[in-house]
Amino acid sequence: EPNIVGYILGKVEDRVVPAPLDNNNDNNMLPEYYDMAGRRHVMVPTGHVTSLAVFHEYRRRGIAASL
Repeated sequence: EPNIVGYILGKVEDRVVPAPLDNNNDNNMLPEYYDMAGRRHVMVPTGHVTSLAVFHEYRRRGIAASL
């Protein structure tokens, strides 16, 4: 039976950045919008780990690194 021996908590957000001038295909899949001056912006997903924990009995086994 599987047991929970740790957890990872993260957050994902969208960051609005000016779109590059070239028409790269990677940017075609990102949500976009235009500001009042007509400049194109794209929304780039970003994220980070807020918290990571492993029960004391299961530490030093590489579990946190695999999470």
